[in-house]
Amino acid sequence: MIISKKTENRLHSTSWFHGTLLSSLESIKQGVLAKHNKSTSKDLDFGYGFYLTSTFEKAEAFITRQLELGVYDDNAIPIVLEFSFCPYNYYENNDCALLILDNYNDAFAEFVFENRTRNSNGSNQHPYDMIYGVMSDSFPTSQIIEYELGIKSKDDVLIAFKKRTSIKQLALHSQTICDTITSTKAHSIVNGVRKELEL
Repeated sequence: MIISKKTENRLHSTSWFHGTLLSSLESIKQGVLAKHNKSTSKDLDFGYGFYLTSTFEKAEAFITRQLELGVYDDNAIPIVLEFSFCPYNYYENNDCALLILDNYNDAFAEFVFENRTRNSNGSNQHPYDMIYGVMSDSFPTSQIIEYELGIKSKDDVLIAFKKRTSIKQLALHSQTICDTITSTKAHSIVNGVRKELEL
C-alpha cells in the first residue's frame, strides 16, 4: 500500500489520544480491549475497536461533543487519555492488515455506509487490524436512521458522509496491537479546565 507523505508523517507519531469518561478509566487501566464497543459497532465509522486521534484537543472536542449531544449522562466527567504508540512500525514491518481512508471520497463514504448498515453487534466486521482515516461528522447515526426509514437515499447519505472536518482517527481492531499500547497520562475536563489524574 502506498500512503501519502502527510499520512506517513502522522503514522510516525508516538503520542495518540482517546476521549472517554472518567467511569471508564479503571477498566482501561487494566488493559485496552479491541472488542469493548462490539455491541455498538454499527454506530462507529470503522466498526468496533479502540479509537485514537492525533491531538489532545481533537480527543477533547470529540468527547465533549458527545456529552453536548446527550450521548452520555449530564453528570458524566469527560477525560482524555494519552497513549504511547507508533502505528508506523506495524505498517513498515507489514505486521498487520492496514487500511487508509484519509480522504472524504467515495471509498471512505462506502466503507462507513457498509459498516453502519450491516455491522450490527460486530456481525460483519471488516478484516483490518488497523484503520487510519478521516471521521464522518454529518450526524452519521441520524443519516442512517433516515436512510432506513426511506427518508434519504443511499446517495444522499454518501454525500453527507463526505462532509469535511479536521479530525482524523486511528482505529485499532486487533487485540495483539491493543496489548502493546501504553497509557502515559490522563486528564479530566471539568468546565473547560484540565486536571491531570493519577494513573
